[in-house]
Amino acid sequence: MKKKLSYWIGKLDTAISNYVRAKAKFTCERCNKTYNPNIKYGLSGLHCSHYMGRTNKSTRFELENLDCFCNGCHSYFEDRKQTAYRDWKIEKHGLHTVERLEWDSRQTRKWKDYELIDLIKKYKDEVKGC
Repeated sequence: MKKKLSYWIGKLDTAISNYVRAKAKFTCERCNKTYNPNIKYGLSGLHCSHYMGRTNKSTRFELENLDCFCNGCHSYFEDRKQTAYRDWKIEKHGLHTVERLEWDSRQTRKWKDYELIDLIKKYKDEVKGC
């Protein structure tokens, strides 16, 4: 039986979240709090944050849209997307990149199964290299 697209999106969410954490060396990019990579963290742990929300399919899996934050920093930025978070992103990536992300987030994107499967494999492999 063919798996639904939502299945592959969930798998990719997990793979890319794991990659973002590993790439950041399990450290919050805002406050520099470090976490043990061998522990699974729930809501109180280390998060993969989306500057442009996960509902924006065109930027959902773009690495420049994703950041590694502890629960406190993630909560802080979630309430300040167009102020403090945007300023932080501009400092990190530059105004041009942030404006491109904001523009891209308003575009329509439909994923194909094979695209998601390829990205899942890519990010699982990338985690091994971190």
